[in-house]
Amino acid sequence: MIVSGAIHAEVVNLFQTGRLFVPSTTSKVNVYEQSGNLVATISLPQNSQSGDVAFNYVRNILYVTNRTDGTIHLVDNTGIIIQTITPPTPVSQFIGIEVDINGNAYAAATDGNVYVFSNNGDFQRLISVPNHPVLLFVTLSPDQTKLFVSESTYNKGLHYFDLTSSDAYLGFYGDTQAYSSLYAQFAFSDDGKLYITDVNTDNIDLYSADGSFSETFYSGLVDAWGLEVSLDGTVWVGNTNDFSGSPKILQLDQNGSILTQFGDFSVLGQNPGMAFYFPPISDLDNDGIIDDIDNCPTVANPDQLDINNDGFGDACVDPNVVVPDDLDIGENVIIAEGVELSKDSAIGDNTVIGENVSISKGSNIGEETDIGANSTLQKDTEIGGFTTIGEGVFIAKGVTIGTGVYIGDNTTIKKETTIGNDAWIGERVFIDSNVTVHDDAVITDDTVLPKGAVVN
Repeated sequence: MIVSGAIHAEVVNLFQTGRLFVPSTTSKVNVYEQSGNLVATISLPQNSQSGDVAFNYVRNILYVTNRTDGTIHLVDNTGIIIQTITPPTPVSQFIGIEVDINGNAYAAATDGNVYVFSNNGDFQRLISVPNHPVLLFVTLSPDQTKLFVSESTYNKGLHYFDLTSSDAYLGFYGDTQAYSSLYAQFAFSDDGKLYITDVNTDNIDLYSADGSFSETFYSGLVDAWGLEVSLDGTVWVGNTNDFSGSPKILQLDQNGSILTQFGDFSVLGQNPGMAFYFPPISDLDNDGIIDDIDNCPTVANPDQLDINNDGFGDACVDPNVVVPDDLDIGENVIIAEGVELSKDSAIGDNTVIGENVSISKGSNIGEETDIGANSTLQKDTEIGGFTTIGEGVFIAKGVTIGTGVYIGDNTTIKKETTIGNDAWIGERVFIDSNVTVHDDAVITDDTVLPKGAVVN
């Protein structure tokens, strides 16, 4: 399948987990399964030479550097170029590119600068390497606090910068200056090990997490450039200038043995860089359970306790609350429209309750709750302070509402309801007999206060 950067008839999602994206100098980016199956080719503008690729997972787009005109193409998941980034001053080439977790892009240029662009493609700043060598590739440390850059002019080790301290230049990383002949692309494993291709020696060098040289991990490549480390710890590398027709891309295990090899020069041309599509795994509450399977993704609950087996962890939803299967739990709790909450339910603070919800007798609702329009609050319900109650809500007999509550227009408040201090009651509200409204309440136009209502 070939998909063009301008028009293609078949709409297909190219961004599937685990796929390998490999640029070539023939105006293309080749898309592979890890089995070596070529599933698609993304075509770039004619006569362009793609240099490196990286994914912006915030926008779910692919960045491709163009080595012929110093631009960066942004490609969507169907292979369409949706944006082209141009630096504020022309550069002859961008080669390497990396994108951080916030969508900021770091592009290495041949003028000795790393150009930093925001998530939306706006230029932000320059990070300059001393003496302005020709830069090759960039990458970020696993914790995203350091930026590493390879170069081909002078010392040829890896320069690095502290992104948390005004991009402070830290010199050469570890032993990389001492052992480099001409380092090109490099990547960190999850445990902090650093793998680097050396174009002149045709080796992959391995460094420990502290930057000390460990070993020659693999030798026998032909002008090796592109390199990536997959999530499973395997190392993928390209034989850039192997014209013999032998395999271009190798997958190596953690001992440096070949697991997979595929592709040839006629298909790939030169492939300076490569990148896997691995969307980040989210664990918002840091309890070791990823959000996709966490029954309470906003509150840490490594035990995943769910006494009533309703699919929602007790740390997020009290087991006395009856909820539907399709309940949406966001930050704090969101209770969807049309839900019926059974008798004596307990709902925690900061809950958002959608429209047309029926809250049954004797329920207890925490503070700072947002109750949607046209809901029904049944007899003897207790509602905490600073709650917002939407328009058209029916508040039944004996409901207790805390301090600082906002009650919307056209609400009906039945008898013997108690409303706390500093309440704000909207227009055209009907307040039945024997309702008590405490100090500093504001009751607006056209509200009906029948006999027996008490406003302090």
